[in-house]
Amino acid sequence: MTMTYIDIPTNISQILQSIPLDGEIVRADPSDHCTLFYFEQEVNLDFALKIIPIIQKITAKTKPFIINLNKYSAFSSGKYEFPIVVKPKSPELMKLRAEIKDAFEENDIEFSNNFPKFVPPITLAYIKQELPDGKFDEVAFQINKINFCLNTDNKEKDILKVEFPFGNVVKYSNAYLDKFSGYFEKLAANDEK
Repeated sequence: MTMTYIDIPTNISQILQSIPLDGEIVRADPSDHCTLFYFEQEVNLDFALKIIPIIQKITAKTKPFIINLNKYSAFSSGKYEFPIVVKPKSPELMKLRAEIKDAFEENDIEFSNNFPKFVPPITLAYIKQELPDGKFDEVAFQINKINFCLNTDNKEKDILKVEFPFGNVVKYSNAYLDKFSGYFEKLAANDEK
Protein backbone atom coordinates (compact mmCIF):
# COMPACT_ATOMS: atom_id res chain seq x y z
CA MET A 1 0.00 0.00 0.00
CA THR A 2 1.18 3.51 -0.76
CA MET A 3 0.62 5.92 2.11
CA THR A 4 1.55 9.04 4.01
CA TYR A 5 2.23 8.47 7.68
CA ILE A 6 3.94 9.54 10.88
CA ASP A 7 6.68 7.44 12.44
CA ILE A 8 5.96 6.42 16.02
CA PRO A 9 9.07 6.60 18.25
CA THR A 10 10.37 3.18 19.31
CA ASN A 11 9.77 3.77 23.02
CA ILE A 12 6.13 4.78 22.37
CA SER A 13 5.63 1.82 20.03
CA GLN A 14 6.88 -0.54 22.78
CA ILE A 15 4.43 0.98 25.26
CA LEU A 16 1.56 0.54 22.79
CA GLN A 17 2.54 -3.08 22.10
CA SER A 18 2.47 -3.82 25.84
CA ILE A 19 -1.17 -2.74 26.30
CA PRO A 20 -3.11 -5.83 27.44
CA LEU A 21 -5.98 -6.60 25.05
CA ASP A 22 -8.77 -9.08 25.77
CA GLY A 23 -9.63 -11.56 23.06
CA GLU A 24 -7.81 -13.80 20.64
CA ILE A 25 -5.24 -11.87 18.65
CA VAL A 26 -5.25 -12.87 14.98
CA ARG A 27 -2.29 -10.69 14.07
CA ALA A 28 -0.22 -8.28 16.13
CA ASP A 29 0.93 -5.02 14.58
CA PRO A 30 4.27 -3.33 15.27
CA SER A 31 2.44 -0.05 16.10
CA ASP A 32 5.27 1.84 14.42
CA HIS A 33 3.30 4.37 12.36
CA CYS A 34 0.17 6.49 12.29
CA THR A 35 -1.56 6.46 8.90
CA LEU A 36 -2.55 9.87 7.53
CA PHE A 37 -3.61 8.81 4.00
CA TYR A 38 -3.49 5.61 2.03
CA PHE A 39 -3.91 5.10 -1.66
CA GLU A 40 -5.79 1.98 -2.78
CA GLN A 41 -5.26 2.46 -6.49
CA GLU A 42 -2.11 1.33 -8.29
CA VAL A 43 0.36 4.22 -8.14
CA ASN A 44 3.69 4.94 -9.81
CA LEU A 45 6.51 7.47 -9.69
CA ASP A 46 4.56 9.99 -11.76
CA PHE A 47 1.89 9.90 -9.05
CA ALA A 48 4.57 10.52 -6.42
CA LEU A 49 5.91 13.45 -8.42
CA LYS A 50 2.46 14.98 -8.40
CA ILE A 51 1.89 14.75 -4.64
CA ILE A 52 5.41 15.43 -3.31
CA PRO A 53 5.30 19.20 -4.05
CA ILE A 54 1.76 19.41 -2.61
CA ILE A 55 2.79 17.86 0.71
CA GLN A 56 6.07 19.77 0.81
CA LYS A 57 4.33 23.12 0.42
CA ILE A 58 2.17 22.35 3.49
CA THR A 59 4.86 20.81 5.70
CA ALA A 60 7.28 23.68 4.93
CA LYS A 61 5.01 25.98 6.95
CA THR A 62 4.13 23.44 9.66
CA LYS A 63 5.71 23.63 13.12
CA PRO A 64 6.42 20.59 15.32
CA PHE A 65 3.60 19.61 17.65
CA ILE A 66 2.71 17.11 20.36
CA ILE A 67 0.46 14.06 19.98
CA ASN A 68 -1.17 12.51 23.06
CA LEU A 69 -2.37 8.90 23.24
CA ASN A 70 -4.53 7.31 25.96
CA LYS A 71 -7.44 5.39 24.37
CA TYR A 72 -7.95 2.46 22.03
CA SER A 73 -11.01 1.23 20.17
CA ALA A 74 -12.07 -1.27 17.51
CA PHE A 75 -12.87 -0.54 13.89
CA SER A 76 -15.67 -2.55 12.35
CA SER A 77 -14.70 -6.04 11.23
CA GLY A 78 -12.53 -6.12 8.14
CA LYS A 79 -9.95 -8.19 6.27
CA TYR A 80 -8.18 -9.23 9.48
CA GLU A 81 -11.22 -9.34 11.78
CA PHE A 82 -11.40 -6.36 14.18
CA PRO A 83 -8.53 -3.84 14.04
CA ILE A 84 -7.74 -2.38 17.46
CA VAL A 85 -6.41 1.15 17.04
CA VAL A 86 -5.23 4.12 19.03
CA LYS A 87 -6.54 7.45 17.77
CA PRO A 88 -4.21 10.33 18.61
CA LYS A 89 -5.48 13.43 20.38
CA SER A 90 -4.06 16.42 18.58
CA PRO A 91 -5.88 19.36 17.01
CA GLU A 92 -2.67 20.15 15.09
CA LEU A 93 -2.62 16.67 13.55
CA MET A 94 -6.24 16.98 12.43
CA LYS A 95 -5.53 20.46 11.00
CA LEU A 96 -2.48 19.16 9.10
CA ARG A 97 -4.47 16.23 7.69
CA ALA A 98 -7.33 18.55 6.68
CA GLU A 99 -4.91 20.87 4.85
CA ILE A 100 -3.36 17.97 2.94
CA LYS A 101 -6.80 16.49 2.20
CA ASP A 102 -8.05 19.81 0.80
CA ALA A 103 -4.90 20.18 -1.32
CA PHE A 104 -5.26 16.61 -2.65
CA GLU A 105 -8.90 17.26 -3.57
CA GLU A 106 -8.04 20.58 -5.26
CA ASN A 107 -5.41 18.78 -7.35
CA ASP A 108 -7.56 15.70 -8.15
CA ILE A 109 -5.36 13.35 -6.12
CA GLU A 110 -7.30 10.17 -5.38
CA PHE A 111 -6.90 8.69 -1.90
CA SER A 112 -8.91 6.21 0.13
CA ASN A 113 -11.85 8.08 1.61
CA ASN A 114 -13.81 5.15 3.02
CA PHE A 115 -14.21 6.86 6.38
CA PRO A 116 -15.51 10.44 6.04
CA LYS A 117 -14.64 11.26 9.68
CA PHE A 118 -11.21 9.65 9.46
CA VAL A 119 -8.96 10.03 12.48
CA PRO A 120 -5.41 8.87 11.75
CA PRO A 121 -5.00 5.49 13.49
CA ILE A 122 -2.11 3.60 15.05
CA THR A 123 -2.94 -0.10 14.73
CA LEU A 124 -2.23 -2.26 17.79
CA ALA A 125 -3.55 -5.64 16.64
CA TYR A 126 -6.35 -7.51 14.91
CA ILE A 127 -8.60 -9.67 17.09
CA LYS A 128 -11.37 -12.19 16.40
CA GLN A 129 -14.18 -10.44 18.26
CA GLU A 130 -15.12 -6.81 18.87
CA LEU A 131 -13.51 -5.26 21.90
CA PRO A 132 -14.94 -2.43 24.02
CA ASP A 133 -13.02 0.84 24.05
CA GLY A 134 -10.24 1.04 26.61
CA LYS A 135 -7.86 3.49 28.24
CA PHE A 136 -4.20 3.36 29.23
CA ASP A 137 -1.79 5.75 30.93
CA GLU A 138 -1.35 8.73 28.64
CA VAL A 139 1.83 9.00 26.59
CA ALA A 140 2.90 11.87 24.35
CA PHE A 141 5.53 12.53 21.73
CA GLN A 142 6.53 15.30 19.36
CA ILE A 143 5.96 15.15 15.60
CA ASN A 144 8.40 17.03 13.39
CA LYS A 145 7.90 15.34 10.02
CA ILE A 146 5.62 13.12 7.96
CA ASN A 147 6.56 10.48 5.40
CA PHE A 148 5.36 9.25 2.03
CA CYS A 149 6.13 5.71 0.93
CA LEU A 150 5.38 4.40 -2.56
CA ASN A 151 4.26 0.74 -2.85
CA THR A 152 5.16 -0.20 0.70
CA ASP A 153 3.88 -3.77 0.55
CA ASN A 154 4.91 -4.83 -2.95
CA LYS A 155 8.61 -5.69 -3.00
CA GLU A 156 8.49 -6.33 -6.76
CA LYS A 157 7.99 -2.64 -7.51
CA ASP A 158 10.16 0.41 -7.02
CA ILE A 159 10.01 1.72 -3.48
CA LEU A 160 10.43 5.39 -2.71
CA LYS A 161 10.37 6.92 0.76
CA VAL A 162 10.22 10.68 1.12
CA GLU A 163 10.49 12.54 4.42
CA PHE A 164 8.83 15.93 4.84
CA PRO A 165 10.49 17.63 7.83
CA PHE A 166 8.36 20.47 9.16
CA GLY A 167 9.71 23.84 8.07
CA ASN A 168 12.37 22.27 5.86
CA VAL A 169 13.11 20.82 2.46
CA VAL A 170 12.14 17.32 1.38
CA LYS A 171 14.53 14.41 2.02
CA TYR A 172 14.57 11.34 -0.23
CA SER A 173 15.79 7.93 0.83
CA ASN A 174 18.83 6.73 -1.05
CA ALA A 175 17.32 3.29 -1.69
CA TYR A 176 16.81 2.46 -5.35
CA LEU A 177 17.94 5.89 -6.55
CA ASP A 178 19.42 4.35 -9.69
CA LYS A 179 15.91 3.26 -10.70
CA PHE A 180 14.62 6.83 -10.53
CA SER A 181 16.88 8.34 -13.15
CA GLY A 182 15.10 11.30 -14.69
CA TYR A 183 12.39 11.58 -12.04
CA PHE A 184 14.31 13.93 -9.79
CA GLU A 185 14.94 16.21 -12.72
CA LYS A 186 11.17 16.40 -13.18
CA LEU A 187 10.78 17.36 -9.52
CA ALA A 188 13.42 20.08 -9.87
CA ALA A 189 11.60 21.41 -12.93
CA ASN A 190 8.32 21.49 -10.96
CA ASP A 191 10.00 23.42 -8.12
CA GLU A 192 11.15 26.10 -10.55
CA LYS A 193 7.59 26.79 -11.75
